[in-house]
Amino acid sequence: MIGSSTATATSDLENLTASAFGILTITGGTGRFNGAIGTLTLTDNYTISPDPTVPLIGQALVSGSFQIPTSVPESGNSLSLVGISAIGAAFLLRRHHRQANM
Repeated sequence: MIGSSTATATSDLENLTASAFGILTITGGTGRFNGAIGTLTLTDNYTISPDPTVPLIGQALVSGSFQIPTSVPESGNSLSLVGISAIGAAFLLRRHHRQANM
């Protein structure tokens, strides 16, 4: 997916907490996400440890939605035609083989 984002982060060193808020605007994509559009929001809340070797402990929440345009698939007649042709050829060969053995 392709998009742009904006984010803001704040920290409260007195209470040893930090938080972040961001918005991701989806404007496209490739493969199965071709033409995707939508908006996702991200909210993070962290607990900061006074020990710099301890990793941040937090909770990240993502919400929102995106849509992918659906295209109408072309009818799959080619596989059916190949199958019917193979069955027809098998019957003709069988008939020809039986007449040759008689």
